Amino acid sequence: MSAHKNTILLPTDFSDAAAKALVWAARFVIHHDDRVVLLHTLEDVHEDDGAALTPEATQLYQGAERKLNEWAKELRRQLHGKHAFIETKVGFGAAGVATVKAADKIAPDMVLMAVHGQTGVASVEMGPVASYVCAYLKSCPVVLVRSAMAEEIAA
Repeated sequence: MSAHKNTILLPTDFSDAAAKALVWAARFVIHHDDRVVLLHTLEDVHEDDGAALTPEATQLYQGAERKLNEWAKELRRQLHGKHAFIETKVGFGAAGVATVKAADKIAPDMVLMAVHGQTGVASVEMGPVASYVCAYLKSCPVVLVRSAMAEEIAA
């Protein structure tokens, strides 16, 4: 039997919308002993099957790792005493493709991601990353959290 209840993949672009989705997830989705994988994708860096990263790419990778660790710390704070197994992962290439690849590898029970929705009719439109993930990820549900919704519910 695994040590965690559910695995939740949380892709992030470190935007305000993603931060609100993180708080919303901590309050309403993540439970005691869940596994949470925070994923950030370096879209300008492409991994070449084991080839070493360039010095510039290494700097970007290390910066992404630092930021993910800050987000993991904030998530722990937002969980208000609930224990979760929090991991961080840096992906490479197109964010949608990297999210689907990460999901295929870690087999989450859910992918929860922010969408930068606006008010009115535009709020039903997804960006290219969310559209790609919803179209190509078939192994688990994808929960899209609109920034305005996360603000209203979490308040």
